[in-house]
Amino acid sequence: MIDFFIKSFNQFCHTKKNIDDNLRRFNVDGNTLKISYVNHDVQIDISTGQGKIESYRTIPLPGQMTQLHQDTSKWWIYYSDIFGMGKRGKNSFQGRGWKIALIG
Repeated sequence: MIDFFIKSFNQFCHTKKNIDDNLRRFNVDGNTLKISYVNHDVQIDISTGQGKIESYRTIPLPGQMTQLHQDTSKWWIYYSDIFGMGKRGKNSFQGRGWKIALIG
């Protein structure tokens, strides 16, 4: 029954709510059906049929910075290491970073 509801709800979201995301997962927690899409989360109270849709979007600059920090390309690793060593102060590489690097 839940699979039928999920398929029907996906069709509804696609046509009425303009949610074109891929379904990631769904979960039934008591009387609440939680559906997770790539950019949206949906919570529905099964007994009443009431629910809410939360939308997520990537904020331009912080989202790009997050992608850089998740990137493992060699040029970014070298760039960030050189940049980190060039900083000054008590929290810099020269202040205490070399101690952490020696331990790690």
